[in-house]
Amino acid sequence: MAEIRDLLSRWLAAGVLDEPGAERIRTFEAANVPAVEKTNRPGALEALLYLGLAVLGVGAFNLVGDNWEQIESWARVLALGVPMVLMLGVGAVLSRSTEPQLERGSQAAWLLGVALFAAFLAVTFHEYGLGLSKTDERGWLLVVATATVLLAVGLWVLSPSHAQVLAIAGASLFLGQAVGGWTDDFSQEIAGSTILLAGLAGVALAEAGWFTPQWSARLFFAVLAIAGPFEAGVGDGGPLAFEFVAGLAAAGVIALGVLRGGFSLVLAGVGGAFVVMIAFIFEHFQDRLGAPLAMMISGGVLVAGVLLLAVLRRETRKPEAV
Repeated sequence: MAEIRDLLSRWLAAGVLDEPGAERIRTFEAANVPAVEKTNRPGALEALLYLGLAVLGVGAFNLVGDNWEQIESWARVLALGVPMVLMLGVGAVLSRSTEPQLERGSQAAWLLGVALFAAFLAVTFHEYGLGLSKTDERGWLLVVATATVLLAVGLWVLSPSHAQVLAIAGASLFLGQAVGGWTDDFSQEIAGSTILLAGLAGVALAEAGWFTPQWSARLFFAVLAIAGPFEAGVGDGGPLAFEFVAGLAAAGVIALGVLRGGFSLVLAGVGGAFVVMIAFIFEHFQDRLGAPLAMMISGGVLVAGVLLLAVLRRETRKPEAV
């Protein structure tokens, strides 16, 4: 229907169609919208489901966070375990539905279930150890992160959707932090390198057509490819080379966005480039230029970025494949 409206606007502007004729076409097309398109639209049922999931998730995390000292170990575990099982079960039931609204609801339930699983497993290890030292967080955090990635991948196999791709990306970010914490002192370089590798792997698999939906796989893992070296290079003692790698990753994401006609990718790449540039200016030149001048240069970078986005947007007019 959106394409018809665009065409009608062009025909009206060119004078090849008058307004009464355009209105008749609009009426005809509105009466003949396919049933599938109508059922694909979000409805009140889907909105209520999302609201319920959000309230349940926030309630579970707040219950444990606000009452951590007052509740027993078993209660801490159950407070996260019960809603986790509920979310995974709800997702499994709704995934069998033929209604797109409920199918999308199942994906959201599984996404929340992955987050609750990570929290549940972490609290369980913290309270009971399960064969690992409760005080040595390095070991069990790595186990928790790995298990979370495996669960997210498993759910993606069952339902390759945008929500499950986001779950895998979030779990990969968590895994990167856990790997960086494996050393005696947390290593930004190791954490950032792990996240960078995960991002590059995700983008490569999406480009090969093995990781779907391609739109979300490209976008989320392209962001990881920028965030990884940025984390590794920013801060005191961070290797300068990683900052240049982050800049190159941002440029690569912009190029991929232009190549694939994906403005969201271009936006992510340009946004990442801005963050990297501004952090670089403040970290390395603030002492020489002073904060006001560093801010002025950063503002100039932002303005230049807006102009760059305006130019690149024209190169990405074709719609992205979802």
